[in-house]
Amino acid sequence: NLLFLLFVEDLGSSNAVCGISVVVTVAFEIPILNGGKRMLETCGYRLMFAVGLVCYIVRAVGYTICSNGWCVVGFEPLHGVTFGCCHLAAVHFVASITPEEQQTTGQGVMSSVQQGLGYFVGTLGGGIVIQHFGERVLYRGAASLVFTGLVVFLIQPSGQAVGSAPHAGEPSGPVCLGKASGKLDENVEL
Repeated sequence: NLLFLLFVEDLGSSNAVCGISVVVTVAFEIPILNGGKRMLETCGYRLMFAVGLVCYIVRAVGYTICSNGWCVVGFEPLHGVTFGCCHLAAVHFVASITPEEQQTTGQGVMSSVQQGLGYFVGTLGGGIVIQHFGERVLYRGAASLVFTGLVVFLIQPSGQAVGSAPHAGEPSGPVCLGKASGKLDENVEL
């Protein structure tokens, strides 16, 4: 986890502060993951995903203004919100676009891309950026990339992937952050 490099190397924090940051993060993830079905029914996956991305941007920029580990711990609740909202939204979105007989494959591909390829590229690229430019540049750059992704996400019509044609029955105008469909798929296990 590159955050621990920021804690120890740049801010001179102890391992105890690193451990406390994990506890704080998980304490905020649990209620979101536990109430995920209700949140998806109320907000829809687009709003949940957008909220998660905004929290990531604020958290990453927040890390760059901190001068000690305790300040970083103060931003960690946003990590819990980011992970909880984005993970739930991604699972629901993949379930909504994947045929019933391929649900397991769809979720497996999503997990492989996120937790395999994403972690690999993020850790390798992040390590290179830290080595040459430092942690603050890494987190500001990550916030900029996520902001760009958020803008692209928001300008896409609901239910439409970048570069694809709208799905039948989906709106093709400006984005609506609400539910893409009026009903939460009851078969999706959250």
